[in-house]
Amino acid sequence: MRQRFRSWWFDLQYTLWFVPSLMTLAAVVLAFVMIRLDREVLADADIHRRWLFEGGAEGARGVLSTIAGTMITVATTAFSITIVALQLGSSQFSPRILRGFTRDRGNQLVLGIFIATFAYAVLVLRSIRSESSDSEVFVPSAAVSLAILLAFAAIGSLIFFFHHATRAIQASVVIERAVQDTFKLIDARLTRDAEEDGTVAASASAGGDTIAIVAGDSGYLISIDLDTLLDIAESHGLVLTVFPQVGDHLLSITSLAAIPAPGVESLSPDDRGVLEKEVRKAFRIDMERTVEHDLLLGFRQLSDIAVKALSPGINDPTTASLCIDRIGEALTRVRGLRADTRFRAAPGGTGGVCYTVIGLDDILNECIPQIRHFGAGDVLVGERLLTVLGAVAAGAEPRAIVSLAG
Repeated sequence: MRQRFRSWWFDLQYTLWFVPSLMTLAAVVLAFVMIRLDREVLADADIHRRWLFEGGAEGARGVLSTIAGTMITVATTAFSITIVALQLGSSQFSPRILRGFTRDRGNQLVLGIFIATFAYAVLVLRSIRSESSDSEVFVPSAAVSLAILLAFAAIGSLIFFFHHATRAIQASVVIERAVQDTFKLIDARLTRDAEEDGTVAASASAGGDTIAIVAGDSGYLISIDLDTLLDIAESHGLVLTVFPQVGDHLLSITSLAAIPAPGVESLSPDDRGVLEKEVRKAFRIDMERTVEHDLLLGFRQLSDIAVKALSPGINDPTTASLCIDRIGEALTRVRGLRADTRFRAAPGGTGGVCYTVIGLDDILNECIPQIRHFGAGDVLVGERLLTVLGAVAAGAEPRAIVSLAG
Protein backbone atom coordinates (compact mmCIF):
# COMPACT_ATOMS: atom_id res chain seq x y z
CA MET A 1 0.00 0.00 0.00
CA ARG A 2 2.84 2.39 0.85
CA GLN A 3 4.46 1.67 -2.50
CA ARG A 4 1.23 2.40 -4.37
CA PHE A 5 0.79 5.68 -2.48
CA ARG A 6 4.36 6.73 -3.30
CA SER A 7 3.80 5.87 -6.96
CA TRP A 8 0.53 7.83 -6.97
CA TRP A 9 2.26 10.83 -5.39
CA PHE A 10 5.14 10.52 -7.88
CA ASP A 11 2.70 10.58 -10.81
CA LEU A 12 0.94 13.66 -9.42
CA GLN A 13 4.20 15.61 -9.50
CA TYR A 14 4.43 14.97 -13.25
CA THR A 15 1.08 16.57 -14.02
CA LEU A 16 0.46 20.16 -15.05
CA TRP A 17 -2.84 20.37 -13.19
CA PHE A 18 -2.02 19.35 -9.60
CA VAL A 19 -0.07 22.38 -8.31
CA PRO A 20 -2.27 24.93 -10.16
CA SER A 21 -5.35 23.21 -8.73
CA LEU A 22 -4.00 23.48 -5.19
CA MET A 23 -3.14 27.14 -5.71
CA THR A 24 -6.57 27.86 -7.16
CA LEU A 25 -8.24 26.16 -4.21
CA ALA A 26 -6.12 28.25 -1.85
CA ALA A 27 -7.13 31.39 -3.76
CA VAL A 28 -10.82 30.50 -3.41
CA VAL A 29 -10.44 30.09 0.34
CA LEU A 30 -8.42 33.31 0.56
CA ALA A 31 -11.12 35.23 -1.33
CA PHE A 32 -13.85 34.21 1.11
CA VAL A 33 -11.58 34.96 4.08
CA MET A 34 -10.74 38.45 2.79
CA ILE A 35 -14.38 39.24 2.01
CA ARG A 36 -15.39 38.18 5.50
CA LEU A 37 -12.53 40.22 6.95
CA ASP A 38 -13.70 43.32 5.06
CA ARG A 39 -17.33 42.78 6.01
CA GLU A 40 -17.03 41.97 9.70
CA VAL A 41 -13.72 43.39 10.89
CA LEU A 42 -12.41 46.22 8.76
CA ALA A 43 -15.81 47.81 8.08
CA ASP A 44 -16.15 49.04 11.65
CA ALA A 45 -12.47 49.21 12.55
CA ASP A 46 -10.87 52.60 13.08
CA ILE A 47 -7.70 51.97 11.07
CA HIS A 48 -5.60 53.99 8.71
CA ARG A 49 -6.80 52.99 5.21
CA ARG A 50 -4.30 54.94 3.09
CA TRP A 51 -2.75 51.76 1.74
CA LEU A 52 -6.08 50.12 0.92
CA PHE A 53 -8.17 50.57 -2.19
CA GLU A 54 -10.17 53.79 -1.85
CA GLY A 55 -12.33 53.70 -4.96
CA GLY A 56 -16.04 53.09 -5.15
CA ALA A 57 -17.99 50.07 -6.28
CA GLU A 58 -17.65 50.82 -10.00
CA GLY A 59 -13.92 51.43 -9.66
CA ALA A 60 -13.46 48.15 -7.79
CA ARG A 61 -15.42 46.30 -10.46
CA GLY A 62 -13.27 47.82 -13.18
CA VAL A 63 -10.02 46.87 -11.43
CA LEU A 64 -11.10 43.30 -10.73
CA SER A 65 -12.55 42.82 -14.21
CA THR A 66 -9.29 43.99 -15.77
CA ILE A 67 -7.24 41.69 -13.54
CA ALA A 68 -9.45 38.68 -14.22
CA GLY A 69 -9.49 39.20 -17.99
CA THR A 70 -5.75 39.77 -18.15
CA MET A 71 -4.91 36.75 -16.02
CA ILE A 72 -6.91 34.26 -18.05
CA THR A 73 -5.43 35.67 -21.28
CA VAL A 74 -1.86 35.44 -19.99
CA ALA A 75 -2.51 31.96 -18.57
CA THR A 76 -3.62 30.83 -22.02
CA THR A 77 -0.47 32.31 -23.55
CA ALA A 78 1.75 30.64 -20.94
CA PHE A 79 0.05 27.31 -21.53
CA SER A 80 0.57 27.70 -25.29
CA ILE A 81 4.27 28.39 -24.75
CA THR A 82 4.48 25.28 -22.57
CA ILE A 83 2.87 23.16 -25.29
CA VAL A 84 5.34 24.53 -27.85
CA ALA A 85 8.21 23.66 -25.50
CA LEU A 86 6.84 20.13 -25.16
CA GLN A 87 6.61 19.75 -28.94
CA LEU A 88 10.12 21.10 -29.41
CA GLY A 89 11.51 18.86 -26.68
CA SER A 90 9.86 15.82 -28.21
CA SER A 91 11.13 16.50 -31.73
CA GLN A 92 14.56 17.91 -30.86
CA PHE A 93 15.58 15.63 -28.00
CA SER A 94 13.38 12.65 -27.17
CA PRO A 95 9.71 11.93 -26.37
CA ARG A 96 10.89 10.30 -23.14
CA ILE A 97 11.96 13.63 -21.64
CA LEU A 98 8.46 15.16 -21.81
CA ARG A 99 7.67 14.11 -18.25
CA GLY A 100 10.57 16.28 -17.13
CA PHE A 101 8.92 19.32 -18.74
CA THR A 102 5.53 18.65 -17.17
CA ARG A 103 7.17 18.04 -13.79
CA ASP A 104 8.97 21.40 -13.93
CA ARG A 105 7.92 23.21 -10.78
CA GLY A 106 8.50 26.63 -12.31
CA ASN A 107 5.94 26.01 -15.06
CA GLN A 108 3.44 24.63 -12.56
CA LEU A 109 3.80 27.61 -10.21
CA VAL A 110 3.50 30.20 -12.97
CA LEU A 111 0.33 28.63 -14.35
CA GLY A 112 -0.97 28.33 -10.80
CA ILE A 113 -0.39 32.02 -10.04
CA PHE A 114 -2.28 33.14 -13.15
CA ILE A 115 -5.26 30.84 -12.63
CA ALA A 116 -5.39 31.45 -8.87
CA THR A 117 -5.36 35.24 -9.36
CA PHE A 118 -8.17 34.92 -11.91
CA ALA A 119 -10.27 32.84 -9.52
CA TYR A 120 -9.60 35.23 -6.63
CA ALA A 121 -10.55 38.31 -8.68
CA VAL A 122 -13.79 36.75 -9.93
CA LEU A 123 -14.92 35.72 -6.44
CA VAL A 124 -14.14 39.12 -4.94
CA LEU A 125 -15.91 40.80 -7.87
CA ARG A 126 -19.17 39.02 -7.13
CA SER A 127 -19.21 40.37 -3.56
CA ILE A 128 -19.20 44.07 -4.52
CA ARG A 129 -22.53 45.83 -3.97
CA SER A 130 -23.63 49.23 -5.27
CA GLU A 131 -26.10 51.36 -3.34
CA SER A 132 -29.71 50.36 -4.02
CA SER A 133 -33.05 50.24 -2.26
CA ASP A 134 -32.47 46.75 -0.88
CA SER A 135 -28.72 46.73 -0.21
CA GLU A 136 -25.95 48.91 1.14
CA VAL A 137 -22.75 49.79 -0.62
CA PHE A 138 -20.04 47.19 -0.01
CA VAL A 139 -16.55 47.50 -1.42
CA PRO A 140 -14.07 44.97 0.04
CA SER A 141 -11.12 47.35 0.08
CA ALA A 142 -8.63 44.90 1.57
CA ALA A 143 -9.66 42.14 -0.82
CA VAL A 144 -9.34 44.44 -3.85
CA SER A 145 -5.95 45.65 -2.61
CA LEU A 146 -4.76 42.06 -2.31
CA ALA A 147 -5.98 41.38 -5.85
CA ILE A 148 -3.79 44.24 -7.07
CA LEU A 149 -0.80 42.76 -5.22
CA LEU A 150 -1.50 39.37 -6.76
CA ALA A 151 -1.60 40.99 -10.19
CA PHE A 152 1.86 42.48 -9.63
CA ALA A 153 3.07 39.06 -8.46
CA ALA A 154 1.67 37.57 -11.65
CA ILE A 155 3.58 40.13 -13.71
CA GLY A 156 6.77 39.12 -11.92
CA SER A 157 6.04 35.45 -12.53
CA LEU A 158 5.46 36.21 -16.23
CA ILE A 159 8.92 37.76 -16.49
CA PHE A 160 10.37 34.70 -14.75
CA PHE A 161 8.44 32.42 -17.08
CA PHE A 162 9.93 34.01 -20.20
CA HIS A 163 13.43 33.44 -18.81
CA HIS A 164 12.61 29.93 -17.60
CA ALA A 165 10.99 28.85 -20.86
CA THR A 166 14.02 29.86 -22.90
CA ARG A 167 16.36 27.94 -20.59
CA ALA A 168 14.15 24.85 -20.39
CA ILE A 169 14.65 24.01 -24.07
CA GLN A 170 18.44 24.35 -24.01
CA ALA A 171 20.23 21.06 -24.61
CA SER A 172 22.42 21.38 -21.52
CA VAL A 173 19.41 21.95 -19.26
CA VAL A 174 17.46 19.01 -20.74
CA ILE A 175 20.48 16.73 -20.38
CA GLU A 176 21.14 17.91 -16.82
CA ARG A 177 17.57 17.08 -15.84
CA ALA A 178 17.97 13.56 -17.24
CA VAL A 179 21.33 13.18 -15.48
CA GLN A 180 19.91 14.20 -12.11
CA ASP A 181 17.08 11.69 -12.51
CA THR A 182 19.68 9.02 -13.26
CA PHE A 183 21.83 9.97 -10.28
CA LYS A 184 18.84 9.70 -7.94
CA LEU A 185 18.12 6.20 -9.24
CA ILE A 186 21.77 5.20 -8.85
CA ASP A 187 21.88 6.50 -5.28
CA ALA A 188 18.69 4.59 -4.46
CA ARG A 189 20.18 1.39 -5.90
CA LEU A 190 23.46 1.80 -4.02
CA THR A 191 21.59 2.49 -0.78
CA ARG A 192 19.47 -0.61 -1.29
CA ASP A 193 22.58 -2.69 -2.05
CA ALA A 194 24.18 -1.48 1.17
CA GLU A 195 21.13 -2.54 3.17
CA GLU A 196 20.97 -6.01 1.59
CA ASP A 197 23.57 -8.72 1.75
CA GLY A 198 23.32 -9.37 -2.00
CA THR A 199 23.61 -13.12 -1.52
CA VAL A 200 23.02 -15.17 -4.64
CA ALA A 201 19.91 -17.14 -3.82
CA ALA A 202 19.62 -19.87 -6.42
CA SER A 203 19.20 -22.41 -3.68
CA ALA A 204 16.42 -20.39 -2.08
CA SER A 205 14.29 -20.04 -5.18
CA ALA A 206 11.12 -21.97 -5.60
CA GLY A 207 12.10 -25.47 -6.71
CA GLY A 208 10.11 -28.44 -7.92
CA ASP A 209 6.66 -27.96 -9.35
CA THR A 210 5.58 -24.34 -9.44
CA ILE A 211 2.51 -22.39 -10.45
CA ALA A 212 3.11 -19.31 -12.58
CA ILE A 213 1.12 -16.13 -11.99
CA VAL A 214 0.69 -14.24 -15.27
CA ALA A 215 0.41 -10.48 -15.64
CA GLY A 216 -3.12 -10.37 -17.00
CA ASP A 217 -2.41 -6.92 -18.51
CA SER A 218 0.06 -5.66 -21.09
CA GLY A 219 2.40 -2.75 -20.54
CA TYR A 220 5.64 -1.72 -18.91
CA LEU A 221 6.49 -2.81 -15.39
CA ILE A 222 6.74 0.41 -13.39
CA SER A 223 7.47 -0.93 -9.91
CA ILE A 224 7.53 -4.06 -7.79
CA ASP A 225 6.32 -3.79 -4.21
CA LEU A 226 8.65 -6.25 -2.47
CA ASP A 227 7.20 -5.44 0.96
CA THR A 228 3.76 -6.57 -0.19
CA LEU A 229 5.22 -9.73 -1.70
CA LEU A 230 7.06 -10.44 1.55
CA ASP A 231 3.82 -10.11 3.51
CA ILE A 232 2.11 -12.51 1.11
CA ALA A 233 5.00 -14.98 1.30
CA GLU A 234 5.04 -14.88 5.09
CA SER A 235 1.28 -15.24 5.51
CA HIS A 236 1.24 -18.34 3.27
CA GLY A 237 4.68 -19.70 4.15
CA LEU A 238 5.85 -19.51 0.52
CA VAL A 239 8.96 -18.61 -1.42
CA LEU A 240 7.90 -16.36 -4.31
CA THR A 241 10.19 -16.14 -7.33
CA VAL A 242 9.87 -12.87 -9.27
CA PHE A 243 10.80 -13.07 -12.96
CA PRO A 244 10.60 -9.60 -14.61
CA GLN A 245 12.51 -6.47 -13.71
CA VAL A 246 11.32 -2.89 -13.56
CA GLY A 247 11.22 -1.48 -17.09
CA ASP A 248 10.42 -4.77 -18.82
CA HIS A 249 7.55 -4.87 -21.26
CA LEU A 250 4.99 -7.47 -20.23
CA LEU A 251 2.35 -9.27 -22.21
CA SER A 252 -0.85 -10.44 -20.60
CA ILE A 253 0.55 -14.00 -20.60
CA THR A 254 3.97 -13.06 -19.19
CA SER A 255 4.79 -14.78 -15.90
CA LEU A 256 5.17 -12.32 -13.04
CA ALA A 257 6.08 -14.79 -10.33
CA ALA A 258 6.12 -18.47 -9.48
CA ILE A 259 4.89 -20.08 -6.29
CA PRO A 260 5.60 -23.67 -5.18
CA ALA A 261 2.76 -25.98 -6.12
CA PRO A 262 2.83 -27.83 -2.76
CA GLY A 263 2.25 -24.53 -0.97
CA VAL A 264 -1.05 -23.83 -2.69
CA GLU A 265 -2.45 -27.27 -3.42
CA SER A 266 -4.36 -27.17 -0.16
CA LEU A 267 -6.06 -23.89 -1.11
CA SER A 268 -9.50 -23.82 -2.63
CA PRO A 269 -9.86 -22.38 -6.15
CA ASP A 270 -11.32 -19.19 -4.68
CA ASP A 271 -8.47 -18.78 -2.18
CA ARG A 272 -5.94 -19.46 -4.91
CA GLY A 273 -7.56 -16.79 -7.05
CA VAL A 274 -7.35 -14.33 -4.15
CA LEU A 275 -3.66 -15.16 -3.70
CA GLU A 276 -2.91 -14.59 -7.37
CA LYS A 277 -4.80 -11.28 -7.29
CA GLU A 278 -2.80 -10.13 -4.26
CA VAL A 279 0.45 -10.99 -6.00
CA ARG A 280 -0.57 -9.09 -9.15
CA LYS A 281 -1.33 -5.97 -7.10
CA ALA A 282 2.34 -5.82 -6.10
CA PHE A 283 3.30 -5.31 -9.76
CA ARG A 284 2.41 -1.90 -11.18
CA ILE A 285 1.98 -1.93 -14.96
CA ASP A 286 1.47 1.18 -17.09
CA MET A 287 1.66 2.25 -20.72
CA GLU A 288 5.09 3.91 -20.44
CA ARG A 289 8.24 3.65 -18.37
CA THR A 290 8.95 6.17 -15.62
CA VAL A 291 12.10 7.23 -13.79
CA GLU A 292 10.59 6.46 -10.40
CA HIS A 293 12.36 3.09 -10.08
CA ASP A 294 13.65 2.35 -13.59
CA LEU A 295 17.43 2.82 -13.50
CA LEU A 296 17.84 1.74 -17.12
CA LEU A 297 15.42 4.44 -18.27
CA GLY A 298 17.71 7.13 -16.87
CA PHE A 299 20.51 5.91 -19.13
CA ARG A 300 18.06 5.37 -21.99
CA GLN A 301 17.03 9.02 -21.89
CA LEU A 302 20.63 10.18 -22.29
CA SER A 303 21.20 7.66 -25.08
CA ASP A 304 18.03 8.77 -26.90
CA ILE A 305 19.06 12.42 -26.78
CA ALA A 306 22.47 11.53 -28.22
CA VAL A 307 20.94 9.38 -30.98
CA LYS A 308 18.43 12.11 -31.85
CA ALA A 309 21.28 14.63 -32.09
CA LEU A 310 23.07 12.32 -34.53
CA SER A 311 20.06 12.04 -36.85
CA PRO A 312 20.48 13.60 -40.32
CA GLY A 313 17.69 16.09 -39.64
CA ILE A 314 19.47 17.56 -36.61
CA ASN A 315 23.16 16.64 -37.11
CA ASP A 316 24.43 17.98 -33.77
CA PRO A 317 27.47 15.91 -32.70
CA THR A 318 28.29 18.40 -29.95
CA THR A 319 25.09 17.55 -28.09
CA ALA A 320 25.81 13.85 -28.64
CA SER A 321 29.29 14.30 -27.16
CA LEU A 322 27.78 16.11 -24.17
CA CYS A 323 25.45 13.15 -23.58
CA ILE A 324 28.38 10.74 -23.80
CA ASP A 325 30.29 12.77 -21.21
CA ARG A 326 27.35 12.69 -18.81
CA ILE A 327 26.80 8.97 -19.43
CA GLY A 328 30.44 8.52 -18.43
CA GLU A 329 29.77 10.36 -15.16
CA ALA A 330 26.90 8.03 -14.41
CA LEU A 331 28.87 4.90 -15.39
CA THR A 332 31.58 5.73 -12.87
CA ARG A 333 28.96 5.38 -10.16
CA VAL A 334 27.71 1.97 -11.29
CA ARG A 335 30.98 0.23 -12.14
CA GLY A 336 30.56 -2.15 -9.24
CA LEU A 337 26.95 -3.17 -9.86
CA ARG A 338 26.47 -6.89 -10.40
CA ALA A 339 23.50 -8.62 -11.95
CA ASP A 340 22.48 -11.41 -9.62
CA THR A 341 19.60 -13.14 -7.92
CA ARG A 342 18.79 -12.14 -4.37
CA PHE A 343 16.65 -13.53 -1.62
CA ARG A 344 14.81 -11.51 1.00
CA ALA A 345 13.46 -13.51 3.87
CA ALA A 346 10.15 -12.52 5.42
CA PRO A 347 10.50 -10.72 8.77
CA GLY A 348 8.98 -13.68 10.58
CA GLY A 349 11.44 -16.09 9.01
CA THR A 350 8.76 -18.03 7.13
CA GLY A 351 8.90 -17.65 3.37
CA GLY A 352 10.59 -15.00 1.28
CA VAL A 353 11.03 -13.51 -2.17
CA CYS A 354 13.63 -14.27 -4.86
CA TYR A 355 14.26 -11.54 -7.42
CA THR A 356 16.93 -10.39 -9.86
CA VAL A 357 18.75 -7.05 -10.08
CA ILE A 358 20.46 -5.44 -13.03
CA GLY A 359 24.21 -5.00 -13.36
CA LEU A 360 26.74 -3.04 -15.38
CA ASP A 361 26.23 -5.25 -18.45
CA ASP A 362 22.53 -4.40 -18.56
CA ILE A 363 23.26 -0.68 -18.26
CA LEU A 364 25.87 -0.74 -21.02
CA ASN A 365 23.54 -2.65 -23.32
CA GLU A 366 20.86 -0.03 -22.69
CA CYS A 367 22.85 3.10 -23.52
CA ILE A 368 25.97 2.34 -25.58
CA PRO A 369 25.09 0.19 -28.66
CA GLN A 370 22.78 2.72 -30.33
CA ILE A 371 25.24 5.58 -29.85
CA ARG A 372 28.02 3.40 -31.23
CA HIS A 373 25.89 2.43 -34.23
CA PHE A 374 24.53 5.85 -35.21
CA GLY A 375 27.78 7.64 -34.35
CA ALA A 376 30.01 5.26 -36.31
CA GLY A 377 30.39 7.74 -39.15
CA ASP A 378 31.32 10.69 -36.91
CA VAL A 379 34.97 10.83 -35.84
CA LEU A 380 34.28 13.27 -32.98
CA VAL A 381 31.57 11.08 -31.47
CA GLY A 382 33.60 7.89 -31.87
CA GLU A 383 36.66 9.46 -30.26
CA ARG A 384 34.58 10.84 -27.41
CA LEU A 385 32.92 7.48 -26.78
CA LEU A 386 36.26 5.65 -26.66
CA THR A 387 37.75 8.29 -24.36
CA VAL A 388 34.87 8.15 -21.89
CA LEU A 389 34.68 4.35 -21.81
CA GLY A 390 38.45 4.18 -21.39
CA ALA A 391 38.33 6.60 -18.47
CA VAL A 392 35.56 4.60 -16.81
CA ALA A 393 37.45 1.34 -17.35
CA ALA A 394 40.65 2.79 -15.87
CA GLY A 395 39.32 2.49 -12.34
CA ALA A 396 36.96 -0.44 -12.82
CA GLU A 397 37.21 -4.05 -11.74
CA PRO A 398 38.50 -6.60 -14.29
CA ARG A 399 34.97 -7.95 -14.75
CA ALA A 400 33.70 -4.44 -15.48
CA ILE A 401 36.53 -3.81 -17.95
CA VAL A 402 35.41 -6.84 -19.94
CA SER A 403 31.87 -5.43 -20.02
CA LEU A 404 33.09 -2.02 -21.14
CA ALA A 405 35.29 -3.54 -23.83
CA GLY A 406 32.36 -5.56 -25.20
